[in-house]
Amino acid sequence: MVVYDNQTRSLLQTDQQYPSISSQRGVQANPDGSYDIYFGPKAPEGKESNWIQTIPGKSWNVILRFYGPLKPWFDQTWRPSDIELIKFTTITTTSMVLSTSPSGPRGLPSTTKAPATWTTSSGSP
Repeated sequence: MVVYDNQTRSLLQTDQQYPSISSQRGVQANPDGSYDIYFGPKAPEGKESNWIQTIPGKSWNVILRFYGPLKPWFDQTWRPSDIELIKFTTITTTSMVLSTSPSGPRGLPSTTKAPATWTTSSGSP
């Protein structure tokens, strides 16, 4: 997952080396196998490995890349959920929750029609 600057159409320039999250760089799965990805100026406490930094007042967009997606992606029995605004006590950030099975290779589920999982708006998931 990569964050791009809407104005320049290039990677969003932040303090992070790359404005992205990758399965090859230690993103942490939830106990149920889904992934919460956070976007915001500061990482939620304890969620730094699943956070992409954004700049306040700067518009951006997200591209979700799959390398070698499997049948559930092509037949549309699985899709990522929408980005959802959540508020923490000290910061406001957005979260994208991807409902995937822990046994699904390349981030795709091994079962079909995985329901969207939503992060609560009262605090850290």
